[in-house]
Amino acid sequence: MDIFFFGELIKEWAQPLCAIASIAISIAVFFINKKVNSETRRLREKEELLHQASRVSAWLASPRSSLKGDGARVHNASDLPVYNVVVTAVITKGGKCGEGELRRGHCDYRSVFAVVPPGEHSFALDLTGFWGMSAYPVLEVGFTCADGNSWIRKGDGELLQIDVDPLSYYGIGLPCCYGELND
Repeated sequence: MDIFFFGELIKEWAQPLCAIASIAISIAVFFINKKVNSETRRLREKEELLHQASRVSAWLASPRSSLKGDGARVHNASDLPVYNVVVTAVITKGGKCGEGELRRGHCDYRSVFAVVPPGEHSFALDLTGFWGMSAYPVLEVGFTCADGNSWIRKGDGELLQIDVDPLSYYGIGLPCCYGELND
């Protein structure tokens, strides 16, 4: 075998192998791009879904608020109002919070608002009698975003999407008595 023959042999085999490798790499790149685009689209949809909901919260500015006070706050940092807002005082239990849905209907330690516009708003929340057994209240807030999705922000800050509107979730029948925000 001379060197010329060896070079021709490599040329004959290299061209089809390079073509096959090129096709394989192209197919791999196609599927990788498809997966990346799918993941990017999923993340963008999740971000859009959470855009308004992640900007709503409630807390006690003064834990000893009274019926005529304004010690509770609800904050809507989005550009749009939220609807059917239900704010419930729940008890902290060690590292966990109580669940507002355990309190059905209109009850003590709960305020309901038809609409909360953008901004921070104070309101009265009667916590008389809440302080027994070293209970410490935090606020849980249920609301419906402008896009129609309903959410609960638990007392520990966890944000959960719910399948029903907040009034149904908390067992509040209609017609209900809406509270007023102090601006």
